[in-house]
Amino acid sequence: WTGATRAVDALSIDNATWVMTDNSNVGALRLASDGSVDFQQPAEAGRFKVLTVNTLAGSGLFRMNVFADLGLSDKLVVMQDASGQHRLWVRNSGSEPASANTLLLVQTPRGSAATFTLANKDGKVDIGTYRYRLAANGNGQWSLVGAKVPPAPKPAPQPGPQPPQPPQPPQPQPQPQPQPEAPAPQPPAGRELSAAANAAVNTGGVGLASTLWYAESNALSKRLGELRLNPDAGGAWGRGFAQRQQLDNRAGRRFDQKVAGFELGADHAVAVAGGRWHLGGLAGYTRGDRGFTGDGGGHTDSVH
Repeated sequence: WTGATRAVDALSIDNATWVMTDNSNVGALRLASDGSVDFQQPAEAGRFKVLTVNTLAGSGLFRMNVFADLGLSDKLVVMQDASGQHRLWVRNSGSEPASANTLLLVQTPRGSAATFTLANKDGKVDIGTYRYRLAANGNGQWSLVGAKVPPAPKPAPQPGPQPPQPPQPPQPQPQPQPQPEAPAPQPPAGRELSAAANAAVNTGGVGLASTLWYAESNALSKRLGELRLNPDAGGAWGRGFAQRQQLDNRAGRRFDQKVAGFELGADHAVAVAGGRWHLGGLAGYTRGDRGFTGDGGGHTDSVH
């Protein structure tokens, strides 16, 4: 069904979808058997919609829109009672958030039994540069907050050898000692990059170019090694190469890259006083195909 409603006492959606075109009010809403409410994508930015219900029950899916650059989003507001396990699937406008503030999606009464999870892949949604997850604040509000990269665990210190303890003379009754201070809190982990930002960080700059250059120069180095072993060698030559690389520049997420290419060249040995010159040239082609785990892939072509 497609449309909006202002005065429906009870609505049950079983194995069907309601495409909500405008702000709507429902007395009692129940979702079951993959029933869903789809907040229709707006024709223009900022035209978000609010679904207000007195009670919410069952288990279903809500597809919602986020306008991060405006700090606005579609909202589900439950006035009296909310129960069941529900999922939110968020469409992102692709823009950068106007601020680091959270984006409120669901408002329920404090202490309600309803739970909400993010139905997007891995429970996260890409908004601009970073990824966001769904979190409850304990007051019935469910909002998108920045996803954090889990910090690497610190290795446990290894105890060193203990010297033998000399016998101790009798000691007087010990006095109460001050308790050690609580350990200082660790700084929060860095925010998790979105798929687009991760690809830009990993493929930008000289980092990626250097991996292709390494593969190309390695083939040339092998040819120079052949000339050192056999100084009189010369003529046309060709060499293909292939590598599989696992790269981590510490700025984005680790990714895999497959590099393959070939080089064709010719050289000629020229005897000179006190030595020998090798004159020649080469041309080649290299392709690097990389895959970001769960985030797609890309490729780079190099002609030299």
